[in-house]
Amino acid sequence: MKVPSLENVVHSAAVDTTKAAMEPVYRLVSASELWKELRALPRWQKTLAVLIILVGGAILKENLPKSTRFRRFLKEVAEDIPSELLDALWRKEST
Repeated sequence: MKVPSLENVVHSAAVDTTKAAMEPVYRLVSASELWKELRALPRWQKTLAVLIILVGGAILKENLPKSTRFRRFLKEVAEDIPSELLDALWRKEST
């Protein structure tokens, strides 16, 4: 088993902490009027919105460079955004 470097441990902890700190932001987004309107869309339109979120996330993921530690940090945090938004979009439908 390889022991990670202190730099990698700190990086992982910073990414995970930031992702957890973003949760209130996702809750605010999912409580917004725009998000309520998105949730009320017919299923096919909501599916189209999901595809747009996924494509946007893929474009963001591919175009954020990882050349520095800070950019790598931003990329790893940004990669979490589409899944969080999708969770917020579909969650209300099941309740």
